[in-house]
This record gives sequence, C-alpha cells and structure tokens, in this order.
Amino acid sequence: MTTTLYRGGRIFTADPDQPWAEALVESAGALTFVGADAAANEHSRGVADLRIVELDGAVVLPGFVDAHTHLVHLGASLGHLDLLGARDAADLQDRLRAYAAQHPDAPRLIGGQWLFEPLAGRAPDRHLLDEAVADRPVYLHSNDMHSIWVNTAALAELGIDDATPDPVGGTIGRDAAGAATGMLYETAALGLAEDFLASLVTDADRDRALDAAVAAYLEAGVTGAVDMGMRGDDLAALERAAADGRLGIRVAAHWLIAPTGDPAADLAQVGEARAHAERLADGPIRIAGVKIMVDGVIDSCTAAMRAPFADGSRPGPIWPLDALEPVVRAADAAGLQVAMHAIGDEASDIALTALERAIAANG
Repeated sequence: MTTTLYRGGRIFTADPDQPWAEALVESAGALTFVGADAAANEHSRGVADLRIVELDGAVVLPGFVDAHTHLVHLGASLGHLDLLGARDAADLQDRLRAYAAQHPDAPRLIGGQWLFEPLAGRAPDRHLLDEAVADRPVYLHSNDMHSIWVNTAALAELGIDDATPDPVGGTIGRDAAGAATGMLYETAALGLAEDFLASLVTDADRDRALDAAVAAYLEAGVTGAVDMGMRGDDLAALERAAADGRLGIRVAAHWLIAPTGDPAADLAQVGEARAHAERLADGPIRIAGVKIMVDGVIDSCTAAMRAPFADGSRPGPIWPLDALEPVVRAADAAGLQVAMHAIGDEASDIALTALERAIAANG
C-alpha cells in the first residue's frame, strides 16, 4: 500500500483552529496527517512504500462538488454549438450557418444554451432555423434544458407531424392552425427528441463524452458530482470508466423516473433504482435517490401555476398528485432520496403534499 506525503505547500484545511497547513499524508484513501512539514516528515519516517510530492508553495484546496449535473450530456455538449451568447435572431442564424459550414459531413447539427430574450418576443419556430440550415436536421436545446427547438428536417426525422399526439407530460408546439412549430416542450423534448438522439449514440460516443466531462471537471478542481438524471446507458458508461480507471471523480446519481401513465410501470422504475443502489453501494458510483420532474420551467411557460401565464396558457403538472404520490412513497420506503423539480406554485404544492404523505405512511 502506497503512502503519499504532500509537503511544502499552503494547504487550506477549513479547520478554524488550524486553517492552514504545510503538509498532508494520505494512505488507503484517507488523510492520516495534516500539519507542518517537519511533523509530517516525522510521521512518515519508516514507511516502506512512501511517495513524496513536493508542492513547491502551491495552494491546495478541498475538491469542489458539482451538486447538479448530467455528466455524459455535459461532455457531449462541449463539442456542440453554443448559442448562449447569441445577441438576436440574426446572430443565432449566423452562428448556426457557421457551425454547419464547419461540420459539412455531420448528418445532423446539435447545439444548445439558447435563450428566449435575444428573440425579442418572436416565438422560436422551425422556419427561422430553416432559413439558416434546411438540408439537415437541427436540434437546439434551450438553456434551461426543458425544451428543444428543431427545424423542419428534424421534425420529419422524428416522425412528428400536425397529427402527432402530445406525449404524457409534454407538448408539441403548434401554431393557431394546429401545425407543428418546431418547439418541443418537457417530455416531448426529453422523450421524443432525446430518446431518438440517444438511440444514435454508441457506447464509444458515451465513453468519449464522459472522458471529456471528467477532464473538464478535474482541470477545474471538481472531484465529485451529483448526476441528477441518471439513465441506464449513462450508468453503463460510468461503470466502464470506473472499471478502466478512467472515472477520476466520485459520482452520486439520482435515477430519472419518467411518467408513463401506467402506475405499475412507474413503480417498476423505482424498483430499478433500488436494485442499482444496492448493487453499487460500496464503489465510486452510487445511486443516491430518484429524480422526478413534477413540472416545467418559467422561461417556456411550462411550469404548473395556479394562475395563467401572461399569454393565457396554464399547463398542468407533468406528474399529477395521484400518479406522483405512490412513486414518492415507494422511493422513500426503499431508502432512496427523493429529488423533485417543482417550479410553479401548483407543482410545489403537489411535491410537498406527496412528501408529507410519504412521511406519514413510512414513518
């Protein structure tokens, strides 16, 4: 077993009685000493397999933990078109054209981080994207990750037309005549579009994306992360990375529970989360709980509110209380943390009521 002595640095300890130290000693994944260089040298004297790292005055801080991420998606997005800085609709189109020119052989173009504000009140629609790129499908995730804006070619690729019904918990944007606009909200984005895109991704693609995310985190000093929407393919990528020694960070994940309209199928997802939690209890990856999207967001007017939005719309929750309550109760009984996205006041009331009833039922 190798023991490592780090010395000659300025180490922040967060201990009010000793906020700074010069050296630390690590063995078997635990700190066995923190203090002055001379004392650390004495502590390590006689250790058979000792590795010494000279810090040369470097500052050492505890690792950061990203408390809400989606690891594989993060890694993939590092190579996608970033529209966060788009100034207006014309600038967004110009960036999309330039990205298309840079990737002439890509079968489809994927980007994200766009905001509603630069559109200056114009509703995002497929025609605006068609003006920039019409020959290939375009998929643009909104900055809040609750909707996807697509062009006409992408709608065709997804098999979405004016008669396609809305999925459970989602909405296909339509104009006054009922024609699909190219906006996909909530499970229409996270299900119809994301599931299709995920079907095109190979295990090798996921491995590369995860490696990119981990590399970016380690460069920034992030040593742990909480993935707040874990699915099977992404978990498999994490496990491959851990087995190969490529993971580099510790991950606590919340298993995504998607609404199906079938109570038995909803509860089966909780059982799946519990099985993974038990299987991975002692490793660098663990399933800490479940993630449930009770409603949408304010930006795209998909949050479940008691009163209508300014445009007169008043969407309902993704999970009504009668469907949510048994899932929350089962997850709590299984010892899983319950993380719920609830933005609107109606959705918040639903989430809190489900929690109260779970506590009453489970003790």
